Amino acid sequence: MAKISVIIPLYNKSRHIRRTLMSVLDQTFQDFEIIVVDDGSTDGSGRIVSEFDDTRVRLILQENRGVSTARNRGISEASADLIAFLDADDNFTPCHLEELFELWKDFPDAGLFGTHYHNISETGNEIQPYIRFVPREPWRGRLPHYFLSMSCGEIPFNASSVMVPKRIFLELGGFLPEWGWGEDVEMWGRIALYYPIAYSWKCGAYWQLDAENRAGHRSAPLEIQPAYMTIHRFLSENKVTSDILKDIREYLAFLEMDLAIRTYQSGNPSKAYEIISHSRPKLLMYRKMFWMMIFRLPKPFYSLMRCIKHLLKDTPLEPVLGDRVI
Repeated sequence: MAKISVIIPLYNKSRHIRRTLMSVLDQTFQDFEIIVVDDGSTDGSGRIVSEFDDTRVRLILQENRGVSTARNRGISEASADLIAFLDADDNFTPCHLEELFELWKDFPDAGLFGTHYHNISETGNEIQPYIRFVPREPWRGRLPHYFLSMSCGEIPFNASSVMVPKRIFLELGGFLPEWGWGEDVEMWGRIALYYPIAYSWKCGAYWQLDAENRAGHRSAPLEIQPAYMTIHRFLSENKVTSDILKDIREYLAFLEMDLAIRTYQSGNPSKAYEIISHSRPKLLMYRKMFWMMIFRLPKPFYSLMRCIKHLLKDTPLEPVLGDRVI
């Protein structure tokens, strides 16, 4: 029995899947199995996987049912007690599984283990994500403020840099199959409501933003993220502990502002203003005021602001507070 099962959901990634698989096979930690769930690919991706002459690589074929169902299928087929994930167009760094395994040994009470990642832009540049409310590098440990990290900067880890014990999925359930976007963030948030999150600043994965057919290239629907509904339900049922209540409320305000921005971008500034007016952030109040101003300006001003933001490399609009919590 392998110590780690690596689940790779696959849909039309023939340009990338060979490189992705090689990044797993080249790990310093070799006690793993790879389960590739081909979710109805039509470009020959599955055939490329079948060409790998390694007994640790398993290919499962299914009709196209979405990434959540593919991940859940992989979890059900996994023989290991630890489940790592990798998108079919991303890559592990060579020491990624070794670092995850060390995190698991050092923090066995955690429900999720994640490593830092780097973005690879469409021009091939390696970009360091801007992450907040995590102690400075080279720290590793239990994230002190997971929901604030999710609210005030870029996500500290992504779907290609995490590992979760299989028992957690058996206890809390898998990915929500009815959602085709935001399902991974909802899953991590659901785990964080019950368990600590262990994290390492070591870069464990490259997030390839230049790949075709990425979920991030598609416009998100004009509805609140699934994580919002899950957390809001926990609040209404009084299941949120007092030590994370302030962080949770900030995260909900962040998700409301996210919906408002997407609503504005779709061409409905009045609705966007209504949504953001009801959000109640504290740390993100500067961001809220900025967007309320933008929503009242003609659309060309917004386009100009996007250009300026790009030139400033996404300099945050709210004060930088480091690891301090207000």
